[in-house]
Amino acid sequence: DNALEPSAALRFATQQEQTARALIQVEPGNGLYVFGLVSAYRDAGRELWAQGRMRESVASFQMALRLVGPLVARLGEPAYIANMTGLMYELMSRQAQLGDAAGAAATLTAVAGFLGPATLHKLGVSGSYLELFLDALRDSSLATVAYERDDLTAAQRTAHDAVVQFQARPPSGAFETELMQESVADLTLVEGQADYARGDFAAAEQAERTGLRQAKALASADIREQRDVAQIAIWLSMALAREGKRAEAAQTIGPVLTMYRGLDKKNHGDQWLALEYAEALYTQSLSDSQHRAALLRQASGLVDHLIPAIAALHDTRAWRARIEAAQRLGAAEAGR
Repeated sequence: DNALEPSAALRFATQQEQTARALIQVEPGNGLYVFGLVSAYRDAGRELWAQGRMRESVASFQMALRLVGPLVARLGEPAYIANMTGLMYELMSRQAQLGDAAGAAATLTAVAGFLGPATLHKLGVSGSYLELFLDALRDSSLATVAYERDDLTAAQRTAHDAVVQFQARPPSGAFETELMQESVADLTLVEGQADYARGDFAAAEQAERTGLRQAKALASADIREQRDVAQIAIWLSMALAREGKRAEAAQTIGPVLTMYRGLDKKNHGDQWLALEYAEALYTQSLSDSQHRAALLRQASGLVDHLIPAIAALHDTRAWRARIEAAQRLGAAEAGR
């Protein structure tokens, strides 16, 4: 995965699935073995997504969720509950990106069936920080669905209100701190995106600045996590540039663009990397007038060569529109 070789990573995930199934046949009641199978389906879903095989990816995440639900209800381990909640968020976010709001709603309903109020009470989780985490990622998923449907007001309000709940209840200990960091990073990303799309760049800056701080504190050296941090930095830099804070915008996007240039040279099949790289190039163009035209040309070229499944998505069309609008503006300014 860190070598950006999703095909090879998928082979390992498939082997992991086969091993987990063999272990479960030997000891069907072992929750750790079932959790290993859940992890295999989750990992396979991530690698299928990286290859642009989005429908297969969603199916793999759905299988993982179906397996972990009974495990949560039976064992009630906090780690399993947190894992199921994270799976819900990943699956719903992907369904939202694909424009499948009905599928996202079905996912939420399925999770509620396993983690409803009665179950949470029975497991001793009601009122805990873990329940706050569950509610937060549910709200983050709903905010993402709203954002993908261009319901910016609902997206911003849902995400913002959930962040306020965390601000009112500081975490205690490393486990709760990690839950808070993950939740706030996800929530403020979509909150800032909605603020930016509404033209409230100051609010977008504030949201993304909060999210970037939490994401950096949580992230390891894992490339996937570094790319998640980069996505928040991109939106923060865009907001700063729109506010006229060009120097800080350039300082924020500089390391991100350097990272993507390095990743692009060693990419072996991650179909999303080109879009993320194009986003970074566009963002750099907002604070680098000297190289703006060249940066936009490169960004446009990357978007033009995306696979059809990614090119057709709502988010991709929005990025293409931003790049094309910037190119038209540049051409008009040159003509004057």
